[in-house]
Amino acid sequence: MSLRDPFKRGENWYCEVNRKRVSLKTKDKTEAMARFREIRKRYYEHLAGAPLVIEMTFGDFADEYEHWAEDAVESRKTLSANLLALHKLLAVVPRSLPLSALSKKHLDLLVAKNKGCKPVSINNYIRHASAVMNKAVDWNYLKTNPFHGYKKLKERKELPLFIPSEEIAAFLERITDIDERRLLTAYIFSGRRRSELWGLRWENINFEKDMYYISASTSKSNLSRWYPLHPTFKAVLVALGIKKKGRIFDKWQHPDSITHIAKAALVAGGYPELSLHKLRHTFATLLKDHGVDLDTIGALLGHTDRQATEIYAHITVRRQRSALSVIPCQNISL
Repeated sequence: MSLRDPFKRGENWYCEVNRKRVSLKTKDKTEAMARFREIRKRYYEHLAGAPLVIEMTFGDFADEYEHWAEDAVESRKTLSANLLALHKLLAVVPRSLPLSALSKKHLDLLVAKNKGCKPVSINNYIRHASAVMNKAVDWNYLKTNPFHGYKKLKERKELPLFIPSEEIAAFLERITDIDERRLLTAYIFSGRRRSELWGLRWENINFEKDMYYISASTSKSNLSRWYPLHPTFKAVLVALGIKKKGRIFDKWQHPDSITHIAKAALVAGGYPELSLHKLRHTFATLLKDHGVDLDTIGALLGHTDRQATEIYAHITVRRQRSALSVIPCQNISL
């Protein structure tokens, strides 16, 4: 049995009862001390034989987690995904619900609430909601994660959409703004994710070895790795004017701007169903179209999971036509 005096975490005040953190539900120190005195009174009454019930609510935990995560979670993408999942839970779980009453039923409610979303999005909410509740276990608020083992939705694997290789040059030439043409050319001939190329710096280019470096800080896979420069990608860098340092594509201050540029160019070019990410698919399909194996494609894309590369196992029409050409024609009277 133990009782710890009030302490501050983030903006709020807490105390500790029997090694469990308890929110005092205030940012004001005076008010926190007053509430702690009431808890201390109940604590000593409990030592004398009265029951002691101090239950953390889901809302209290959500507030504490959010304050903690803002500074503690290093990856901004992970932080954003965790907080989004937490807010999705807050939309279906009463803040006053005791944390210990949280169950898989509440994930069922989250899934039902977001039934209009794609299965992959809902599964992301499930995965990150479970990650948040792992912290409740770490902090000794719960003995086990109430979401552990929750069955995710089945995700339908769709063939990747892409610009056919014979149409790439014409698509790029139709982009009248030279900076935007260079930008989208770089995406097609590097296969990089939006954040990876947007955040690429001149310091990360080794022109002598024709290599470039993607840092884990800009990579979805949290993987730092050197990649070979395709000659067309290198030509883009040379055309931009080589510098010693700084972001290469510094004309755009936010990656969303690049998403909008790509979408506008694709719509104008006759590919309204495609998006910026489909330029990455175009790069991968170019490789597959020319006989590159899936393991190599996965390595060039920066995949850490072989399954992520399996979507490129399809056979393109160009390769089908090439395969047909090996069958000799017969002199048949028809």
